[in-house]
Amino acid sequence: MNDAPSARKPPSFAIFAVLLALALALCAAAYAPGLGGSYLYDDEHNLGGLAYVHDLTSALDFALLGNAGPLGRPVSLLSFAAQAYAWPASPEVFLYTNIAIHLLNGCLLALFLSLLGRAQGLDANRSALVALASATLWMLLPILASSSLMIVQRMTLLAGTFSLAGLCAYLHFRLRLNKRPLPALAGMTISLGLATLLAALAKENGALLPALTLVIEITLLARPANLNARLWLGWRISVLGAPALIVLAYLIMRLDYNEATVAMRGYTADERILTQAHILWAYLFNSFIPNPALLGPFHDHQTIYHDWLSPLSIAAVGGWLLIIAAAIRFRRKAPLFSFAVLWYLISHSLESSSIPLELYFEHRNYLPLLGPIYALMAAVAGLQAQWRAYLATAMCTYMLLLAAVLYSVTSTWGNPALAAEMWAIHNPDSPRALSYLVQQLQRDRYNKAALRALERFLEAHPDAGGTRLQAVAMSCIARDEGVTPEQVATMDTQLKTMRFQHGIIDQLEKIRSMILEGRCASLAPEVVYRFASSLAENPNYQANAVTHHNLHITMAMTGFDTRNLALTMRHLEQALDIYFSLDTVALIVNTLRSAGLSEQAAAVIAKAEARRPSNPLQARTWDRQLALLNHSPAPPRPRSDEAALLEPSVYE
Repeated sequence: MNDAPSARKPPSFAIFAVLLALALALCAAAYAPGLGGSYLYDDEHNLGGLAYVHDLTSALDFALLGNAGPLGRPVSLLSFAAQAYAWPASPEVFLYTNIAIHLLNGCLLALFLSLLGRAQGLDANRSALVALASATLWMLLPILASSSLMIVQRMTLLAGTFSLAGLCAYLHFRLRLNKRPLPALAGMTISLGLATLLAALAKENGALLPALTLVIEITLLARPANLNARLWLGWRISVLGAPALIVLAYLIMRLDYNEATVAMRGYTADERILTQAHILWAYLFNSFIPNPALLGPFHDHQTIYHDWLSPLSIAAVGGWLLIIAAAIRFRRKAPLFSFAVLWYLISHSLESSSIPLELYFEHRNYLPLLGPIYALMAAVAGLQAQWRAYLATAMCTYMLLLAAVLYSVTSTWGNPALAAEMWAIHNPDSPRALSYLVQQLQRDRYNKAALRALERFLEAHPDAGGTRLQAVAMSCIARDEGVTPEQVATMDTQLKTMRFQHGIIDQLEKIRSMILEGRCASLAPEVVYRFASSLAENPNYQANAVTHHNLHITMAMTGFDTRNLALTMRHLEQALDIYFSLDTVALIVNTLRSAGLSEQAAAVIAKAEARRPSNPLQARTWDRQLALLNHSPAPPRPRSDEAALLEPSVYE
């Protein structure tokens, strides 16, 4: 008799495993067309350093000195460093890995939700089916395609991996609280702490894991029966509540936008909060009623909402306030509803509240959608049998439709030429979509078509300075007369006041390279300096330290091109004052050494040693790189019969 239950477990597990394997196969098939995709705008900025990764030491340097976020995201960067051999020739290698991580996360999600059902005291088979259905629906959501097919968003995927693994471990130990409370509590603490650390070092959203665990505890789970109430309360406050309060305090502090931030982003703090209230509704609609034409990587033309008293804003904000109040008030009577609301909003809190980031990205929904999906599936499973059968059939049909839409979306991503046209058509106000189209047209040598696309965009958006700069570069290639003086004058005037736009440095460097290579005879090297100088005077660009730094690097390089040491050094030093970078230190040191100024070079290294990071891992890499720079041989000085690369007398 006692053996009967265990005899029934293997078939149940086998069925679960087979169904999960089928779901994974369906998801893999839907994502397969995306393997033909290409790099996008953030990939080069974050992953360009892979070109210098050739051994373990350089891989660690790449991972530990990243600036993708406040914590550097070393875990994610280390995963990219392991595939440095594929950069930049084989984007499919990175895409294949991203899709594999997404499938792994689907497995972890199924396990997590199965354990969550058991922790609620639900029937094991019912828990497994709800978990499987939830994981399948989540894996097939078309809105999440960008999480895998934007290569750099492996950061989002890995933060999800460690968060889900941490929740699995947490629930594993929590299920043992009634038998061995103290060891189980220790296991819960350690697993949650380790997972939070790894998730946050993959992407900062991982820091929300304790808050999300608290959501589970206050909505779905009962207090452990044999654990002292005060001990349990104290543990929840210290391990779950305190980290959540730290994040909340940080978000409140970030509400104080200075003038430079407003100038760069184009919105105030209250405008961002209002706009996000609208966007959070849009995310839900686009997640469950997807329109392939509206899905993609380019949302830089997102509408900014200003009027809190407009009917639409009142509905958006008022709707969230009512739902939040109901979720808190009825968290015991309607736990699934409360879980869905609180999980969704807290998961979005870092990227969709006060921090002045870009407004809209589809990949931000990667973990937030777990809450609504699980609540939906668990609610269906809790219905009476006759309704449950109808709705289960409807949900299976819905999932197959989602798989078809996902296949359509990934097929577009996997065909860069088609994707460029489709995204530009459906996002006519997006400078990034236009830039990607121009890039693809150039790749296929349709230069005149690329210039026409730029000119059409400028007719509709005459204040798009970044696009106008791109048109200047394209004119060198596609026009016989090259760039006209009128274009240069208009460009110079516009750059001083234009709104902040990513990618501007790339355009300047492209024009500079074309001039040096003799492919733009109508422009002199001084024009690049003039453009960069105008941008450096623009408050919108001064607000972004990295971009402001890079503008001075560009101006320094124009001095380098014209063998003007004084100009080169002035802007290199200004760049270093704006944003202290080891790459800039190395550039200054090598420039000084090439001019025979070794003492000045040593002084720059000493200055860098004094700026040693407090992070011990980063500090070790910092010290090692400076030691290599300090002991590297000075570049040979030119012979007297050669033209000096840089004239030291000008600087001395």
